[in-house]
Amino acid sequence: MLAAQSFLRRKGLMPYFERARKKWRGVITVNGKRHSALFETKREAKAWENQAKNTKPISKNGFLELADEYITFCDIRFVPKVVSQKKVALKKLYIFCGQNQDLSVQDVTADIATKFLAEMAAKFSASTSNAYRKDLKAFWNWMIKYKDIQVNPFSQTEKIPYTPRYIHTPSETDVLRIFACTSGQDRVMLRTYIETGFRKREVFRLKWDDIILDSGQIRVGDRKTGGKGMRYVWVRISDGLLKDLKWWYKHRTFPDSPYVFVNEYRSNSYGQPFLRRNGWILKLCRIAGVKEFNYHSLRRFVASMAADKFKQSLPTIQQLLRHSNLSTTEKYIRSIRDSQDEVANMFGDWVDGSDDEKPTSHVVRPK
Repeated sequence: MLAAQSFLRRKGLMPYFERARKKWRGVITVNGKRHSALFETKREAKAWENQAKNTKPISKNGFLELADEYITFCDIRFVPKVVSQKKVALKKLYIFCGQNQDLSVQDVTADIATKFLAEMAAKFSASTSNAYRKDLKAFWNWMIKYKDIQVNPFSQTEKIPYTPRYIHTPSETDVLRIFACTSGQDRVMLRTYIETGFRKREVFRLKWDDIILDSGQIRVGDRKTGGKGMRYVWVRISDGLLKDLKWWYKHRTFPDSPYVFVNEYRSNSYGQPFLRRNGWILKLCRIAGVKEFNYHSLRRFVASMAADKFKQSLPTIQQLLRHSNLSTTEKYIRSIRDSQDEVANMFGDWVDGSDDEKPTSHVVRPK
């Protein structure tokens, strides 16, 4: 009798009394995993077992569980902004499917995916719907690779056609006007944007170790690798920008900081590298009295200047902007002509020709 009871306890088929704790332990096994809980009486333990057995087990392909695991996977591979976008897409699909906690990824068919994208386009925009499609397609591709899921319903859907919204690209005059409103670090920082076409955070991340002041090269990194980490390339810079960077290295406010550009203004981040600098370009636009634009508009300006003024070819501009796909570059510019030798100095000559003054310091120190 005792041997039979011991066998049933090991198999999780009956409650048993724990002498050390002087309580009854209820035990069940779900999907091969053992679960248990302690109770004062055998009746309570048995009732818990019966209730737990009648509860629908969580599917190993449950949408919520796999979505959480996918976000954890993405957290260490993508910047927070990208992870946040993925979370929003997953949440929108979950709400669309009725917020059913028992939702399985197999429940999401191509038909459901199509209807979801159509509703998102109607409620928000076609561009937003296509962004959700991209993120959810990536989620299912991850499950196909790691979770033995066979079908990606979002691969069977199509992008919704849309007309891209107009993005203002500043003129030469407007850029030169805001450039004339800067001095010190701001002047060097803005010139770096204008001449290199770097993305905002790429400039924020620059360290002095990324710059070879003797040969005029900058190492720039981005995360456009599909979650495979940072990708670095060396970029040549103009003699004028190199001269300004050497000046800033000599006169920088924080000699001990490894970062090229550091917050000089009194705030909680004083002496720290920029994580964001919201409103800086807009403020310069207002001071200069020009139509407002943002950081990314400067990147488009670089592409337009390279094509329209300097007559560079599409592949050359693609290399300048470090786009993986030529089609992305085509969205920025349309002019073509082949020549790569002039790229390093063309923006430097243009900036230097507009203003021969050297950067002047305007450091604001805390009291």
